Amino acid sequence: MAIIDRDQLPPALRWSIDPNQHLVADTTRIRSELGYAEVTAPDEAMRRTVAWERANPPEQLEPGSFDYAEEDAALANAP
Repeated sequence: MAIIDRDQLPPALRWSIDPNQHLVADTTRIRSELGYAEVTAPDEAMRRTVAWERANPPEQLEPGSFDYAEEDAALANAP
């Protein structure tokens, strides 16, 4: 896997947030107080999500969102 500096990425791939922060999620409270539990196994949930995304593509995309030639060029220049 190539690691590319942010300034070498195409603009559409640059995040506007700092990805170096730590995020922690804890579901203990919703499980203990409300009895929450997943009704669908993670693998099945992912399969359904991907199927839905494929069946429901966005109506409009920003023109620069998927510039594969630009992405390939950035990867080709990666160390």
